[in-house]
Amino acid sequence: MRPDINILVMRKVNSFIRILLLLLVIAVSNGQAQERYELPDGTMLDGVKRLNGALPNDTLTILGLTLDRSNFADVRSILGPTANLPRTNDPHEADIICYAAANDPTIRLSFAAGWPENAKVTPTSFTLFIGKLLSLKGSCTPSAKLTMKTTTANGLGLGLTQSNLTSILGTPSKIMPHWIIYSFAAYREYSKSERQKMPGAPGGGEYKGEYTYHNLVAHFTHGKMDLLSVSVGGETDW
Repeated sequence: MRPDINILVMRKVNSFIRILLLLLVIAVSNGQAQERYELPDGTMLDGVKRLNGALPNDTLTILGLTLDRSNFADVRSILGPTANLPRTNDPHEADIICYAAANDPTIRLSFAAGWPENAKVTPTSFTLFIGKLLSLKGSCTPSAKLTMKTTTANGLGLGLTQSNLTSILGTPSKIMPHWIIYSFAAYREYSKSERQKMPGAPGGGEYKGEYTYHNLVAHFTHGKMDLLSVSVGGETDW
């Protein structure tokens, strides 16, 4: 084979290899972007895309209460006194308080925070729903502050259509006939001074940064939203 043909063949082979590697990277990236997600009714969904970023801050606020900032005392000061709902036998179950609209007890709003091994007083999730779409143990306390018109600070509430929701939040992680899911993740690297102030990480290293997770899931019946659940979370990186 002539040298110039050898060079041409090698160039084609190298080009083909680069294309294969690119396809492999794309496949791996897409695989990492897909995750399994549990819906409020216990259904497990595959292929939910984890988006880079976070929900708008106003999505995390309802009735002036903001996830991971306001505490249970703040919730009770606005919606009224109530006790935590009874626990089940699940050792990882969150502390939950729940309210029902005084003029329509089928409209409910619950807040959840922590669990026995990780007690928290700042709620990390809230769920606004109608009827029994969310299974709770115990009864919800009537509150005149809760109505059908209750929404998040950016207008998300019961009765919206799927197009209403996506017009506010954009393209979702997954959309289905009765469900829409938004799943976000963001990473922040700690500065040198932050790393020095923190305690040692497991294994003797140091904490490098933190991941923040935001999730929103909405259910629709006859084209209208009858459940809206928003949650925040996170973990450190070392």
